[in-house]
Amino acid sequence: MVATCKMHRLAGTAAVIAWCSAVVSCGTSSMSDMPVDPGAEITVKVVPSAVPVSTDATANADLLAFQDGDGPWTSVTGTGGVYRFTVRDERYGVAVGCKGSYGGVALYYQLVSETSDLTVTGCERFDGAANLTIDVQGVSPYDATEIWIGGVFIPIGAGSPIELAIPKGVADVFARTYAPVFGGDFAVRVHRGPTLDVQAILRTSPACGG
Repeated sequence: MVATCKMHRLAGTAAVIAWCSAVVSCGTSSMSDMPVDPGAEITVKVVPSAVPVSTDATANADLLAFQDGDGPWTSVTGTGGVYRFTVRDERYGVAVGCKGSYGGVALYYQLVSETSDLTVTGCERFDGAANLTIDVQGVSPYDATEIWIGGVFIPIGAGSPIELAIPKGVADVFARTYAPVFGGDFAVRVHRGPTLDVQAILRTSPACGG
């Protein structure tokens, strides 16, 4: 676009009037011709497990929403536990909501440059509960021991079996043990136990000492 102006002085005064006109040449481009940022497609896989793995079976959550940068939260519909949406900001957030007494909302904040394929914890479905006895062996009584059975977190001491109700269903078992050293580094041992089908009274002894 080229602007052409002509100056005219009013007779008997010092005032000057400027007359301008705009001419649009054929070779110019307007804002509508600028390329539009297509954004980045994000894929979210929802795994109904406390420790989700991208290769595990997926299932829809009760609610999933995303945030593009600092924008509003927008709900998304998934298919078979896989959700897809597009963001234009470098930052995005994902919220997973689950109903029931074991439900709640989990928030995930991510950068597009880090990953556009995210695996998150979904909603575990429970069909009653079963009594489970847990006995940890092979670790020092001075070590801290923690166990996860599905979405249930259990702090426990070595050689002190406990019995508690665990929601029925298939659950992964993870355990870790460590001797805390205040003000210093300390080793953490991690053990993955068998996948349990918690449908009856079970007994498991994670061998955390190896």
